[in-house]
Amino acid sequence: MKRFISLLLLLLPAAAEAQPPVAPEQAPESKAAPAPAEALRAPRPDTVALPMHDHTGLVGECPYRHAFTEPRSVVPLTPCGNAYAECRRMLGEDKLPAAGDVHIDQLVNHFTYDYPAPTDGAPLSFTAEMAPCPWNAEHRLVRFGIRLRDDADTTLLPLRHARLRVEFNPAQVVAYRLVGDDRILPQPRHRHRRHDAARRGGRLEAGYSTTILYEVIPADAERSPERASALRLESREGVPVILIPSSELLTARLRYHLPGVRRGEQMTATLKEENLVELTGDFAFAAAVAMYGQLLSDSEFRGDSTWDKVLELAEKGLGSDPDEERREFIALVRMAQMLDSRR
Repeated sequence: MKRFISLLLLLLPAAAEAQPPVAPEQAPESKAAPAPAEALRAPRPDTVALPMHDHTGLVGECPYRHAFTEPRSVVPLTPCGNAYAECRRMLGEDKLPAAGDVHIDQLVNHFTYDYPAPTDGAPLSFTAEMAPCPWNAEHRLVRFGIRLRDDADTTLLPLRHARLRVEFNPAQVVAYRLVGDDRILPQPRHRHRRHDAARRGGRLEAGYSTTILYEVIPADAERSPERASALRLESREGVPVILIPSSELLTARLRYHLPGVRRGEQMTATLKEENLVELTGDFAFAAAVAMYGQLLSDSEFRGDSTWDKVLELAEKGLGSDPDEERREFIALVRMAQMLDSRR
């Protein structure tokens, strides 16, 4: 065996030298992929001047993502922190909170909203609605509401791997962003890792409730002349994708696992432009809190936000307010407005 290995080592260099060199003309020519027809192109990213996702991995306010390159958005459902208390403390000291202390999703979820109770034995309820965005009238503001039953059967809790998956239709949506911190899970590039990514959701106990807001830019808002009944585009992998014409802006799936059950459950909701509603009640109040957070943090996404708009929306969504928390919020907005006028 040793003699065989020694002989092999002697022969390898000779074999390498014996390999004929590859002539330049023998190298395979690279062919550029044919460009799709102009009439079938989807809205391109460079036609929308927006702060976009840069994939740096930095945690901060969620930027816009283009619907045709990143149509899926997956958000894990986990209990929120309490940035609201910190902002209230700072305003009580006649100071505006630092931008890094303002977490808009946490501010919105400080409040309780009147989401319907679960029905038909389900452990939770799932609602979706859409209204004109108050800080940019051409955009849409989408609200997802999730509520667990306080008296749920203990055999159904806690829910595991809970996550919200939203799929945006590139034929109807140019771009979208999660309002608040960037909690969107990165999408795995390989199929065999998608199962692991799906398990990165949260663990939900009885009494859990959450509100998730998205700002959506409809295709019409960017005056996209390239929209057609069938759109051809290329994904990041370079594979042509044909979009089936659909009036749906998005499809949302709330996914979770019951204790001891391997197969997951899901609840589904879809939204179309015809589902647009007026911004009133709880939705108006949640929008007011989001706008308040954008002004406090001097967000680049604040658009036409003003303190007066915040107050108007908050008053519209005041409701019965049994704990007077919403009235306290209005007082904090007035304090922030006064402090902001001094800087």
